[in-house]
Amino acid sequence: MRFEGRTVLVTGGARGIGLAVVERLRAEGAEVHVADLLSCSPLDVTDAAAVAEFVDSLPTCPYLAVNAVGNANLQLILEQDVEQFRRILDIELAGAYNVLQAAARRMVSESVAGCIVNISSENEEYPSRGLSGHCAAKAGLAMLTKVAAVELGVHGIRVNAVAPGCTATPLTAAFTEVPSYVEGVRVTTPLGGRMGEPAEIAAAVAFLGSEDARWITGRSLRVDGGQSLVYVPDPLDAVAAAGETFSSQVVNG
Repeated sequence: MRFEGRTVLVTGGARGIGLAVVERLRAEGAEVHVADLLSCSPLDVTDAAAVAEFVDSLPTCPYLAVNAVGNANLQLILEQDVEQFRRILDIELAGAYNVLQAAARRMVSESVAGCIVNISSENEEYPSRGLSGHCAAKAGLAMLTKVAAVELGVHGIRVNAVAPGCTATPLTAAFTEVPSYVEGVRVTTPLGGRMGEPAEIAAAVAFLGSEDARWITGRSLRVDGGQSLVYVPDPLDAVAAAGETFSSQVVNG
């Protein structure tokens, strides 16, 4: 019950990793407020004013804010227009900035030595074909995490990130139907030869958000079963194996 009596904000908490984080923190006693376009409290994280209004409307200042909003567009650079690229940056990087800023401002104004955890990706360091926007956004998020840790440390606020590997979520569900991709994950993941589970990522978030990690800030914790030690599976290999129908499904989704 590490979060008993504490208020937590989770953006992107309606499904996937975000939902697992919500369930884990509630199980540890937190009062969790979920903000997601798919939730009962819809919030567009790319709208800075709306984010600030939502954070300020919470009945009590959040001790922990978790940025779990994610999206991706699977297209090669030669085929992707800049609007699609910008859209991913707006959601995964600028959106995270908006939430981080709003949460930190309230923490500072109420003298709460809280913490912020960003959901990054192994793609913050390792490139994947077709994921230029996602990779660029997560690389930026890793550095934003460090800068925020430096700036906010004086207020007692910690800022860290969790960087999952291939994880079984609604966003990646289509890949689990492609044998070549599943096999790629099997041979490149030392622990279990499988995709990660959202609950495993949530456990890392709970650790970084708790007092157990009180001397950790500005770090990105890789939670990928050792996958990035070997090789990060290429999503376009799966697309090539599955054909045009699957490719369009991923791009449009």
